Amino acid sequence: MEFFNKLRLKFNHLLLWTKNGLKNIIIFFRSKIIRYYEFIVLCLKYIRNIRNNFVNIKKDDAVMKLEKIKPNCGRLNNNFYNPTILDNLDLSIVIPAYNVSNYIDACITSILSQVTKYKYNIIIINDGSQDDTEQKLQKYKNRDNILIINQTNNGQAFARNRALEYCDGKYLMFVDADDILLQGTIEKLLNIANGNDYDIIEGVIISFHNQEAILDDAKKLTKKIRVFEYSKNPYHVLSSKGYSPGKIFKRELWNQIRYPEGYIFEDTIIKLVVRRYCKRCAFYDDYVYGYRYNVNSTTRSGNAIRALDALWVLPKVIEISKELNISTDKIFYLLILNHLGILMRNIVYNLDTIIQKYVLVISSEIIKEYYLDNSRRLPFLFKLLEKSIITLNFDNWILVSDFLGRYNVLKKWRESN
Repeated sequence: MEFFNKLRLKFNHLLLWTKNGLKNIIIFFRSKIIRYYEFIVLCLKYIRNIRNNFVNIKKDDAVMKLEKIKPNCGRLNNNFYNPTILDNLDLSIVIPAYNVSNYIDACITSILSQVTKYKYNIIIINDGSQDDTEQKLQKYKNRDNILIINQTNNGQAFARNRALEYCDGKYLMFVDADDILLQGTIEKLLNIANGNDYDIIEGVIISFHNQEAILDDAKKLTKKIRVFEYSKNPYHVLSSKGYSPGKIFKRELWNQIRYPEGYIFEDTIIKLVVRRYCKRCAFYDDYVYGYRYNVNSTTRSGNAIRALDALWVLPKVIEISKELNISTDKIFYLLILNHLGILMRNIVYNLDTIIQKYVLVISSEIIKEYYLDNSRRLPFLFKLLEKSIITLNFDNWILVSDFLGRYNVLKKWRESN
């Protein structure tokens, strides 16, 4: 009887596995069919639009009109003062703080509660907060490993740049004041760094509403470490995360790099400059950083006018890349195309059509400057995107950008190389 019970149990498992397997196969092929159908529709619409709706606006007019809507008032910071790195300090943590009274304690506590053998310090820049953030920071001012600097409001990029003047640890980490470090983050990331010549070690960021249940329903991760060298595999940059938190950087990597100031989207520098400037980086497949979901953030709150900084900041970031003599290779060109296609389309989609056309005209001038021979081996859809931007075909710019964003084509193409 026991034999038949075991046999029946195995049969039930096999039946369940087959049922789930068939279900997954059907879902897989259905998604493929839908995607190929949409791809064919895209190509047909692209051909239909190829002679229609060209934007007839001069660059100078577009810049002037857009400047009135969202002034380009940013600047580069060329103050490259760097303190002497201390042998007994492993990590410096930078926290820019502006009107974060409700969250700053949770942020600092998540760092101070880390169980680690490594030495770290915290540099907090209170960027002219109008709430009681400054008062809440007073309780930490006597701690030996915390430095608090109060300044007038100059924006997050300026605050980060100022903090860099005091970062004397071997590695550097950026933490936003309304976010948290997950327990064990410092220990895990510095263990990977220890004895290895990595410029960047990156973990996984998880979004949360409720800090107490942050990992309750989280997907299980492998905790594996993957190493990338730009000289051998530059394509990894295409699918890397383009934000500052969730990583530790070798401090000397920032000796000649500063954030462009006066813009939001200052993190554009991470992919286009910092990632391509570093020689070796490691990706650790485990959660290290908690990003507090904020419905009032610039892009989610519908403040797309301010988010036009994403366009203005790009030439500044390109200028930094040139100053560092970083190659304007195909990866660089693809990142610019991605920025001017998917990102800008996502930002301006709910703005007036005429504003979107101004953005397209300025984007076209940027692409033309770096066009050269870079288009020879682009993925097919990026060739379509490139052509639509260069020829100022408004309908096709929207069409291709939306498709690329929906299916994350750049990441999939990177993984095939």
